[in-house]
Amino acid sequence: MVAPASAGRHGACKTGVRRRLGSLSRWTATRSLTLPVDGRPLFTVCSAGPRSVHAPVVVLVHALEDSSASLLGMVRALAPDHRVYALDLPGFGRSDGPAGGLDVPALGDAVAAWLEAMALSNATVVGSSTGCQVVVQLAARHPERVARVVLDGPTLAPQVRSTARLLLAWLRNLRHVPPWQTARSVRNVLAMGAVRTRRTLRRVLADHIEDALPRIAVPALVVHGARDAIAPGRWAGEVTRRLPAGRLYVVPNVAHGVGTLAPRALAAAVYHFVRDVRHRRAA
Repeated sequence: MVAPASAGRHGACKTGVRRRLGSLSRWTATRSLTLPVDGRPLFTVCSAGPRSVHAPVVVLVHALEDSSASLLGMVRALAPDHRVYALDLPGFGRSDGPAGGLDVPALGDAVAAWLEAMALSNATVVGSSTGCQVVVQLAARHPERVARVVLDGPTLAPQVRSTARLLLAWLRNLRHVPPWQTARSVRNVLAMGAVRTRRTLRRVLADHIEDALPRIAVPALVVHGARDAIAPGRWAGEVTRRLPAGRLYVVPNVAHGVGTLAPRALAAAVYHFVRDVRHRRAA
């Protein structure tokens, strides 16, 4: 299903969620915790509400050049109606990791181990950009750990699967990205250093997300920013078609990384997606 964010059931839901988020700002506070998983402390940002333990669980997975700090807007936007967790993957942000880092499948395994350690079940796992590759590996390798997945700007399309092509796509995407986000991305890459950046890039390029998509049996939502030059519309449609239970949600006037650039728009999509799937199952 293809729907712009300003029309249809998705659009109506987005407006409603925005109103609720504004009226329930007391739940936008966050807290943090560090939990040892497989001998490594993993850092997590959590929403402070809602109070009900029966609220839907949403787990956010950041892009592989970033950390959970990039998803704080999503944590706060989802907090009024969900229990939200944004973890730093092993070796990223404030989480420890092996000296050589982990490849994409191993990162998916690490998220599965974290979910088990946190005793989280029936979770909706949201990936952003290259974090989508981790989420896809998680859902394909550990289906019992995931109830739904949301892929925000899934990478990488075959036509940009080289360092040079990815750089060109990133430069085209810059036209639609605010300066603060560009500066943040540059700072993150510089902080990673040349050696780690090259290693991470090689692992991202080596992971062909399309091979694992058909193995994801749970409901899946692909979110596409209409101005995304890194994961373009044709690729978003192809990802959706390869998912056995996939649907597509298009957000107008937003570039790559809807969760960072327009967190309330993505929160609205997640809100509607979670409840729509739950209502269908109940029926």
